[in-house]
Amino acid sequence: MDFHFEVFRREPFPEEITAANAKIREQELAIKTADQEIQALMAQITLVRVTQSRYRETIARCKAVTTLARRLPEELLAKIFESCVVDGWTRAPVVVSHVCSRWRRAAMSPRVWSYIYVDGDSTDAVGRTRLWLSRAKEAPLHPTFIMTWRSARSHLWQNMELIAQRASQWETITMNSETVSQAWELINQCRLPMANLREIKAALEVQFHPVLDGEPELMDMARIFTIERAPQLHTVHLACNTLPLQLTLPPHLRSLVLTLTGSPNQRLSSASAFLDILESVPALEQLTISLPSLASQPYLAETDMDRSVVLQSLASLTLHGPTDLSGFLEHIHSPNLRQLRIRSNEEANLQQDPLAPTLFAFLKGSEAALELLELHDVDISHEFFPAYLAMLPSLRELRLHDSIITDTTLQCLDELCPLLTRIDLRWCGMVTGKALVNFVHRRNLKMNNVWHDEFMSIPGSFENEREPSLIEEVSVLNCSLVREEDVLELGRMTLCRVKVRDDDYCHTQGCCNNGRYRQRLRLRNMDAFMNQDGPRLRLIV
Repeated sequence: MDFHFEVFRREPFPEEITAANAKIREQELAIKTADQEIQALMAQITLVRVTQSRYRETIARCKAVTTLARRLPEELLAKIFESCVVDGWTRAPVVVSHVCSRWRRAAMSPRVWSYIYVDGDSTDAVGRTRLWLSRAKEAPLHPTFIMTWRSARSHLWQNMELIAQRASQWETITMNSETVSQAWELINQCRLPMANLREIKAALEVQFHPVLDGEPELMDMARIFTIERAPQLHTVHLACNTLPLQLTLPPHLRSLVLTLTGSPNQRLSSASAFLDILESVPALEQLTISLPSLASQPYLAETDMDRSVVLQSLASLTLHGPTDLSGFLEHIHSPNLRQLRIRSNEEANLQQDPLAPTLFAFLKGSEAALELLELHDVDISHEFFPAYLAMLPSLRELRLHDSIITDTTLQCLDELCPLLTRIDLRWCGMVTGKALVNFVHRRNLKMNNVWHDEFMSIPGSFENEREPSLIEEVSVLNCSLVREEDVLELGRMTLCRVKVRDDDYCHTQGCCNNGRYRQRLRLRNMDAFMNQDGPRLRLIV
């Protein structure tokens, strides 16, 4: 029954109380019935969800059959696993073998097991080496030895004996050692022919004084890696805090990278020591020398100004360090040099010694037909550039980082370097965008006239000289006087780049991308594309 509202304003009658209790019992029974229906529906929902989960599991299994990882050929999977090992994941062959049978078959490729890491501090290194060698079979081997002063020599020698028995399969060998003596004792066991050895990498530390502590500093690579034992050896990477006192290199090397990390407690770096090394490797084609800043380790120049080392085959030379290292050029004679890179690691240009006279003397004395010149953070006055460029008629690529060249320098490039096709300017605050546009326009106009056999006599032309080359690429990074409209105009005439590539030297140094330099950048938030008729230009800052 329904109660009238007056019931709630007075005392209820007995029959009204009885009716109310009956109504309560009726509603409680209805609620109980509703709860039972809800429970039944929830049970049905649970069953539907279980069925839905089974459908999803079936879909996932079906998708697993069609995934790229399962459709890749086993040869490509093996190549991916090998890349993982090269990147430093030493346990990759073991881990990927536990994924599935197909991956296990791919992981059993001998090349996946050919990178053998020997940790001198590991007590199970010998068993690991045996396993890796057994699965590498006849594949080229790339052994790596990691040694500390705590490493047990017996374990190292046992591993070396096992690996040395397969010396004919060596393709590269890497040694990371805290002492020179351990590294030398290790390579001194290499007595068998190494017919396929191509590259040696060594990272050493000289921790003791050779006289006071009696620590020998002998690294006689020339006696171990002779041309008879290692005829294909062409590259050595040597990184250490200071050069060992007795260091010899195989005379048939074609590429050498010397990197000194520097230590205030070690002896000074000496130009004489570098020249002694270079005299023993006359067949060098590529040379890179990297020194720490003068604050970390002073550098001693060569006192004998008449001393000269002839590197007849040298084609590429890179010097990275304080500007004092530039004096090293005065003692190098390389008539076939094609690429020269000079990179300074000093903080302020005011602290640099003048490089201009040294570089001028080197270019004049070497008589090399340079095709690439890179000056990175080197303080050279713009007055010297015309004299440089006059000796570089074969120059094809010019890279200048933090240089004070002016618009006049671009005019000299146009007249003195007709074969120039690429120019890379970074933090060059005195070059205007208009001058850069005019330079590319003049060069490409001359090239078009020559191509169409309609060359006319115009000011600054190349009559009776080499025909000019087309400017293929212009890189403009953080040049304050180059505006957006200048970059767009360059993009219409040639490929214009305002973004550092991943393989760029500045990418590793971070000098053109970090926040401190971005405040000086004028080209901001641009994303433009040229039409289909011309080269596409993309600006990303």
